[in-house]
Amino acid sequence: MILIATPARLSTPRVLLNRIEGLVHSLAWSGSMEWRLHFNEQPRGVWHYEANARARNEVLDRYLKPWHEWVLWVDVDVVEMPTNLVATLVETSTLWRAGAWPAIVAPMVWMERVGPGPAGFQNGGWFYDTGGFIDDEGRNADFHRGPLDEGQDVVMQSVGTVYLAPAELYRVGPDGRPGLRYEVQGDEVEHVGFMRRARGLGANVVATRRAEVVHAYLPKYGEEWHHKGAKVAV
Repeated sequence: MILIATPARLSTPRVLLNRIEGLVHSLAWSGSMEWRLHFNEQPRGVWHYEANARARNEVLDRYLKPWHEWVLWVDVDVVEMPTNLVATLVETSTLWRAGAWPAIVAPMVWMERVGPGPAGFQNGGWFYDTGGFIDDEGRNADFHRGPLDEGQDVVMQSVGTVYLAPAELYRVGPDGRPGLRYEVQGDEVEHVGFMRRARGLGANVVATRRAEVVHAYLPKYGEEWHHKGAKVAV
């Protein structure tokens, strides 16, 4: 079974909440899936990514069960996903298995298009989450859009936004060693430290061109909610 986990700020616009619910319920896979939408506060005086890390840890502590084989993280502000996303990520995760660990796998993530012409701030369409996607040489990744399957899979140091991770990475091991959690170092996105420790255990981290998702163009929805916690917008 897959735990689909979506942390969400209390101030998330209702249009995005409705969109992500519809997208998650449209996912098709031969196995079982369980979605958890977890609302969290953004405490004052806490660094943005530190609050994100805290929210992900709350999700794991509250909802991860012994029967979950994978955790699929899906950010609340994703606005497009293919229905075969789960099947593609599970297949790729198994393909890149290293020893005891299926791989951590993410699709390509593009910014929502809001206008015609070249990709850019005015029109959207660029590769999103360059802070979460770190290439194998430690640089912020900047993919360019092309046909699906072009280049297929790329080994990374970190991925973000939407990714499938083996649930065992988050559990207490047989030797009593604590399962991995999210901790922020400096100004790193919360995914980076988790991925670093997962790779230290031998897990591969992969970005695949076999699937792609689209992230909300935040100015279209108002950016204030993305930085502050208030109440759920209606």
